[in-house]
Amino acid sequence: MGFSVVNIEYRMGPVSLAPPAVEDCLCALHWIGRNAKKYNFDLSKVVITGGSAGGHLALTTAMIPHRQDLKTSVW
Repeated sequence: MGFSVVNIEYRMGPVSLAPPAVEDCLCALHWIGRNAKKYNFDLSKVVITGGSAGGHLALTTAMIPHRQDLKTSVW
């Protein structure tokens, strides 16, 4: 159907208190940017979503200002 899915795991509260879960999501987003060419990801059509805590992390991740273009960012 022309789309790709990347499913990520993040550190849960009992393992590590905030902000590591947000850092994990950002790390995954940067991985997508670094590997876009290899996996044929279209960086103009990235969607971040989740349910419950994952939804909160998706919102938090999307609201963090971009420091660099996803193609060149290194986490």
